[in-house]
Amino acid sequence: MYFSWLKRFPTSLKQLGPGGGRTADANAADLINSDLSSSEQDGYRFTLSATKAGWIVRAVPLRDTIGGIQTTYTIESRVSRRHSNSPTRGQ
Repeated sequence: MYFSWLKRFPTSLKQLGPGGGRTADANAADLINSDLSSSEQDGYRFTLSATKAGWIVRAVPLRDTIGGIQTTYTIESRVSRRHSNSPTRGQ
């Protein structure tokens, strides 16, 4: 949405979040919530990096996951998926 509106890629999560003004612009497009645009949400720290083809968003857990390994990834279709590899109880 950001690219189709402004014909450029965002360079930070803050640019995608809400701003203090009433009108969305390139510095505060109001496309994501304020927690995510401040780089932390749901126990993850998010970073946005610009590339020649667009951007990459990375999510790193703020603490180790208890009970197994949990990864979150996004594929080209921009669909976020979560995979949990937790050990079975009693083992």
